[in-house]
Amino acid sequence: MTCRSDDMDWIDWALFEPKNKKDIVSKIENDGYTYPHLVITALQHIKSAQIQIRQDDWWRLMRIENMKEPIILEFELNRKQMISANDRMHFQKKAKITKFLRELAKYEGLNTLKDYFGLPFSEEKQCFAQVLIFSPTARIYDPPNWSPTSKALLDGLTDAGFWTDDNYNIVKHTIFSHGGISGTKNYKIKLLIREVREWKM
Repeated sequence: MTCRSDDMDWIDWALFEPKNKKDIVSKIENDGYTYPHLVITALQHIKSAQIQIRQDDWWRLMRIENMKEPIILEFELNRKQMISANDRMHFQKKAKITKFLRELAKYEGLNTLKDYFGLPFSEEKQCFAQVLIFSPTARIYDPPNWSPTSKALLDGLTDAGFWTDDNYNIVKHTIFSHGGISGTKNYKIKLLIREVREWKM
């Protein structure tokens, strides 16, 4: 197969076998979801073919090998469907919203499991989660205040079998960040789940 990025769909990139350094770089850039597990093969190819590669390109390959492309789940919620750490609501209302969020994430998690190999995450296959909050206005807020909402979503992924558990031995870190303006009247929450492994040099 000839490498012509303008004419190639994702399935073409998935089936494309790189023959040289340029092909390897194109493969990594265009096939981020299925190719990371083949980066080791790419590195071996570079060594066996004695291909000269710049130091920064080498580090880029190593980063991809040791930190795969994230699994991304997105949720659009109105304010009444969310729980802030600052909320003072009746426990029954909080339980109802938590159940809704958990079931929503379970549904999305089950769908996502169909598209990814190598799941669930476990103590042998650890990950970290980044929670991106997209707010409907430019009003200043504290992203971690939405942790009750993200906790319910992460629990829903547990229900879906996304990981064997969401304790600290499996989900090593959870990071909260402002993602930007949602562009709608609702909030958007994007969960980026990324496998982490020890650096191997």
